[in-house]
Amino acid sequence: MRNFIEEAYVRPGVNENADFHEITSGDQLISAQVAGFQLIETRHLPGAALGRHAHADASVNFVISGGLRETVGNFARRREYMCGPGSVLYKPAAEYHSNSYGPKGARCLIIQPSAARLQSLTEGGFRVGETVYPEDPRPAQLVGRIYAELRNGDNVSSLAIEADVLRLFSVLSGTTVNPKRPWWLSHARDFL
Repeated sequence: MRNFIEEAYVRPGVNENADFHEITSGDQLISAQVAGFQLIETRHLPGAALGRHAHADASVNFVISGGLRETVGNFARRREYMCGPGSVLYKPAAEYHSNSYGPKGARCLIIQPSAARLQSLTEGGFRVGETVYPEDPRPAQLVGRIYAELRNGDNVSSLAIEADVLRLFSVLSGTTVNPKRPWWLSHARDFL
């Protein structure tokens, strides 16, 4: 029987499933579709930059190695995120942003829900319209497990990936933090 990763590999730039729109630039190393989610490992060259753009689908970006600066939003609500190894950033569909990759480039794992899957997450309480850059370490731990399953998986990897992706969206829904708000204010609010 073929390894899960062998079944997941696709050629760079190829999107074989109409449920997903093209989500990223860079070299696509692997791609898999699991239960309404597309997972793509990408590699971006050192110093590469992408000007202001938006994607038709929501996405979670997990930085595996290297780093990037992501500038999100319009002039009135512009935010910058310095994304190093282990950072997680969720962007809703149609959120304008730009990317500048660091001197080491970056390898990332992109998790993209299909429109139908995002609708089911919304019905379950996930707030899809907000950018989320959690301070909580749990999202990075979950995406790390997802990535390990994707790279080293077996016949039941798709079940483990689906479970962890659903946990990820659940945790992200509860970790929305305003980057201009002091960290202690969110903790005080949660305590109250």
